[in-house]
Amino acid sequence: MTAETQLHPHSGFADTAAEAFPRDDAGREHRALAEASADMATGPALPQEHVWWRTIGPRSPARRGVRMPWVADPSQRADRTASAESPGLEAAAEAVIARTPAPMHAHEFDIECLAVTPETPEIMSFTFRRRDGRPLGFRPGQYLNVVFPTDAGPRERNYSLSSSPTDPAAFRLSIKREDSGTVSRWAHHHVRPGTVLEALGPLGGFHLPDFDRRARYLLLAAGVGVTPLISMARTLHALDGSADVVVLHHASTPRDFAFARELRILDETDPRFTVRFSLGDRPSSDWRGLTGRLSADALGALVPDACGRMVFACGPPDYLARARAVLAKLGVSPVSFFTETFDDTTTAEGTGAVDATGTGDGRRAAEHTLRDSGTRPAGGALTRDAAPTAAPPQRDSADTRPWITFARAGTSAPVEDGDTLLSAGRRAGVPLRSNCASGMCGTCKVGLLSGPVEMKHAGGIRQREIDAGTILLCCSTPDGDVVVDA
Repeated sequence: MTAETQLHPHSGFADTAAEAFPRDDAGREHRALAEASADMATGPALPQEHVWWRTIGPRSPARRGVRMPWVADPSQRADRTASAESPGLEAAAEAVIARTPAPMHAHEFDIECLAVTPETPEIMSFTFRRRDGRPLGFRPGQYLNVVFPTDAGPRERNYSLSSSPTDPAAFRLSIKREDSGTVSRWAHHHVRPGTVLEALGPLGGFHLPDFDRRARYLLLAAGVGVTPLISMARTLHALDGSADVVVLHHASTPRDFAFARELRILDETDPRFTVRFSLGDRPSSDWRGLTGRLSADALGALVPDACGRMVFACGPPDYLARARAVLAKLGVSPVSFFTETFDDTTTAEGTGAVDATGTGDGRRAAEHTLRDSGTRPAGGALTRDAAPTAAPPQRDSADTRPWITFARAGTSAPVEDGDTLLSAGRRAGVPLRSNCASGMCGTCKVGLLSGPVEMKHAGGIRQREIDAGTILLCCSTPDGDVVVDA
C-alpha cells in the first residue's frame, strides 16, 4: 500500500465497530459532549432518539430483499402474517408498515422544534414535528428546504433528514456549524424547543429504492455527509428482509464521528450490517481503528464484492471525486453509484454529483447560499429594486431565437430550441448556481424582470415566490426574450 492508504500500525481492519471506535474513547466523547451541552435546553425524550434499534438473529430475515412499507400489498402482508418462522419479527414488520406514511410530494408546511441533541462538537441534531399534526412521509435520503430568520434576513438552506420515515412521530435535521456559515451558526445558537420555521419538501432523488430484491448496499460517508446515510441505515434496520449493508464512515478526529453510538449498536445487533470508522489521513495516538484516505486497496479489502453493490456516497466534492475513481477501479458501474454533495456549485453542466435518478443532482448543501432575486423584506415577498437596468439584447435583426439577458452580469445570450435558461447562461459563461437541473433543489432561483417563460419544476420553489416573480433557471424555457435578475 502507498503511504496514503496505510492503516494505523497498531491495527488492521477492525473485527467489530467497537474495536474501530473503542468503548473507552466513545465514553469520553459522550461525556465531553454532555459537558459541552449542559446548559442546552432540550425537549422530551423521543423514541427515535433512544430505542430505535432491535436485536435481529442471524436467521431472522426470511424474505429476500427489502421492500419499503408504502409499496407492500395485501397478499404479501398475509404471507408475512402467516409465516411461522419468526412471528416476533412478523409482528414488528406489520407494525412498521402500519405506521409508515407514504412519501409526499413536495409542499410547504411549518415545523416546530421539539428537541436539540449534540452529535459531535460541531454537529447538532434538531428534532421537529409538523405544526399541522400530519406525519411527514419521505424516502430515506431526502431533504427539506428550510427558511431561517437570521439576523441578516431570511435565508434558505437544504438539510438532509437524518431520521427514518418508519417512525413518523417526529423527524430530524442534523446541522454542522460552520465558522463562516450565517445559517448554521444561527441555527446552533437560536433553534430551541418551540422554535417554528418554514419548510418545503420532501425533496431530492438521492434515496434508497422502494423495492430491491438484492438489497446489497455500500454507504460511504465523509463528515456530516453521514446525515442522509444514517436515515438509510435506520430504515433498513427497521425493515425485515435479507439486506447486506456495509457502512464506511470517515471523519477527521474521533470526536467528529456523528451517530457513532448508533452505528456501533447497529453493527452489534443486526447481522445484516457491517460498520467501520476511519480517520482518513489524520491518525490519532489513541485511535486503534482504520486510517488512511479512501483507496482501491483499502476499500477492496473491506468490501471485496463492492462491484455487486449499489453505492451511496455523501461528502464534500473532493471526497466524492476520489470515491468515484476508487469505485471505478473496483469495477463498480456508474449506474450503481449515487452521490450527494454538501457544497453548491457554479460549474458547467455535467460535472455535478449524480443522484439516484441519474440527473446529476447534488442537492443537499451543508451551508450554501441561494441567490435571491433582489432583496427579501421581513414579510417574505421579493422585490427587484436592487437590480440595475438591463441593456437590451444585442443581436442580428434576422435572429429569431429568444434571448436571455442577465441584468447583474450584463450579459445577453441566445436560447437554443429546447434549452433551459440555465443552459443558455452557462454556455455564455455566466456563473450560475445550480445543483439538480431538475427543479428540485431551488438553488437556481432568480427574479424574472421581464418576458414570458414556461417553468416545469419538481417542487423546489414556493408558490409565493412564483407569485412574486421568481423562477428556477434549470427548468424554465423562454417564450420570447427574457431578462432575469442574475
